[in-house]
Amino acid sequence: MHKDELNRRFKACSLKLLPIYAIRTVLYLATKKEVTTSGEISQIMGIPQKYLIKLLGELRQHKLVRVHMGVKGGYTLNKSPQDISLLDIVEINRKYK
Repeated sequence: MHKDELNRRFKACSLKLLPIYAIRTVLYLATKKEVTTSGEISQIMGIPQKYLIKLLGELRQHKLVRVHMGVKGGYTLNKSPQDISLLDIVEINRKYK
């Protein structure tokens, strides 16, 4: 199979997974209720680190996630879980389509 075809198939697969990864990430942060590292989220939720970092950046840009800097840094939800809809999460991923 040609390299371009492999890249196209990989991108198509990742486009389908991003909304699922986003929902899983937000759900995990909602249940955790404390600063959580990307490594922990990746390991517990089974999300590849490279997708998670990109995804957390998008969630942050859309003000759904807050970044905590420093040695004990990580991520928390920026809003109450009750104020985040599935539509809020899924719409973030539309730009990748």
